[in-house]
Amino acid sequence: MVAHTIPDNYSSLEEVTEALARAGLEYSNLIIGIDFTKSNEWTGKMSFNHPNQHHIGDTQNPYEQAISIIGRTLSAFDEDNLIPCFGFGDALTQDQGIFSFYPDERSCVGFEEVLVRYRQLVPHLQLAGPTSFAPIIEMAMTIVEQSGGQHHALLIIADGQVYFLSFILFKRPLPDAGPRNLG
Repeated sequence: MVAHTIPDNYSSLEEVTEALARAGLEYSNLIIGIDFTKSNEWTGKMSFNHPNQHHIGDTQNPYEQAISIIGRTLSAFDEDNLIPCFGFGDALTQDQGIFSFYPDERSCVGFEEVLVRYRQLVPHLQLAGPTSFAPIIEMAMTIVEQSGGQHHALLIIADGQVYFLSFILFKRPLPDAGPRNLG
């Protein structure tokens, strides 16, 4: 396997997409995990002058921006346009599980639907924690396995407050990573 270097100086999303294609990316399904831990309150207040980074307002918050930018960049490589989306770190899942964006666990159709569903869910969530990527990584592994090993990219959007990641992932048993549904 030949390693490819992808520069990081672009002036448009189209340039990023073209660079990924030149580097050999032909297709990739997308899985999204979004951090709903309480640390988003502090980073939101300190960095964005909002109650938290999930603040829904007239302009996109940092999470909506990430969904939009990554979604537009990778959508050219996603053949079915189905995006499984999960949240973690809220008061009900904490660091022990995840929840699907839909009660029936269906995928969002395109990143535009991810944004719509995100905006619908945020007002009903209570931020908590602590942060653990283990449940979303376990779910992504299950999705890849169920797909027969198709290529997937797991996008975890978080505020950066992750502690003891190696301990969480490797030194304790993984919690039941089954999704928890919101009504």
